[in-house]
Amino acid sequence: MPRKIFISYQRLSKEKVTALVTDVSLLGYDVWFDQELGGGQNWWNTILESIRKCDIFIFAITEKALESMPCKLEYKYADSLNKPIFPVLIDGNGVSMNILPPELSKIHFIDYQNQNRETALLIAKSLSQIPQPKPLPDPLPDPPDVPIPYMGTIVKQVETDLQLNFESQTSLLNSA
Repeated sequence: MPRKIFISYQRLSKEKVTALVTDVSLLGYDVWFDQELGGGQNWWNTILESIRKCDIFIFAITEKALESMPCKLEYKYADSLNKPIFPVLIDGNGVSMNILPPELSKIHFIDYQNQNRETALLIAKSLSQIPQPKPLPDPLPDPPDVPIPYMGTIVKQVETDLQLNFESQTSLLNSA
């Protein structure tokens, strides 16, 4: 049975991640990323369940992914589940590899910015050397809460029928 891989990424990198998904799938792995979400699904629960079921968690490193709250919650949850994490650099612009979060900095990453035969072979070799995941902790750690989009929270506050006082307006502006 092929090993299951979960890929965490930020949507602006979809094109590069799709290439990574293709390469990893061609290696015989069962790859899941959020393109498989369908309408009517509880998207966050589906993502968390996919992380729990995966054998390897790939984090597609980009500046935006490192800043993304959903991505942070995903790799922290994978780490709390003792999943093998495999960081893959897909866009190094604005990324300082020396100051990655602890969950990612303790693991050697693969540079996938130049998608070529050599890089694909390096990914294949690396994936084949990742050990099987440990059993899930019992009890499971608490799942992270649904990441509410930051701007959605602001819009909700602004669209209320209540008048926002000066302090509330200032707080909204300072947090933006």
